Amino acid sequence: MFKNTMDKKCVFLDRDGVINKSIVINNKPFSPRCKKTFKFLPNFEQLIERLKDSNFLFIIITNQPDISTGHISEDLLNYFHNKIREKIRLTDIFVCKHTDIENCSCRKPKPGMIFEAANKHNINLKKSYFIGDRWKDIDASNQAGCHSIFIDYSYNEKLNTRPKNNVKSLSEAIDIILDNESRQKND
Repeated sequence: MFKNTMDKKCVFLDRDGVINKSIVINNKPFSPRCKKTFKFLPNFEQLIERLKDSNFLFIIITNQPDISTGHISEDLLNYFHNKIREKIRLTDIFVCKHTDIENCSCRKPKPGMIFEAANKHNINLKKSYFIGDRWKDIDASNQAGCHSIFIDYSYNEKLNTRPKNNVKSLSEAIDIILDNESRQKND
């Protein structure tokens, strides 16, 4: 199980809506299903780069049930993730390929992938952040004990638990992390 004797800190990132654009249909977000619809959010590389001096690990935590349903292949998933790795320094990527019906322990809103990442990379979750744009991200983050930052795109869904911070962009999320880290150094 999870041990809290860890010392590294991490910025956990949801993938769709945080790094790359979600496909929004009827105000509900979906993952891209082909190469031409996989588009990065503007300036995400430069925004993540602002954290480079803060000694964070960067780990993507993403639900990708389109693998299980056959809407995308493992090769396409790997293509998307390799494109991200070309742009930013990632420590790891954790993917749940299950659907809600499968009731696995890794699919967000359950915190299984966060705990797995913490154990694998010796991460102190209380010193870590999770940036996401869906209620499932915030629930998983809160259950794991991370500082949850919700990017509110006004999707047609409600939060189940409150995030520590509510922002409108990745830039604002990075500002919060930098402000918190600066305050902690000065305390």
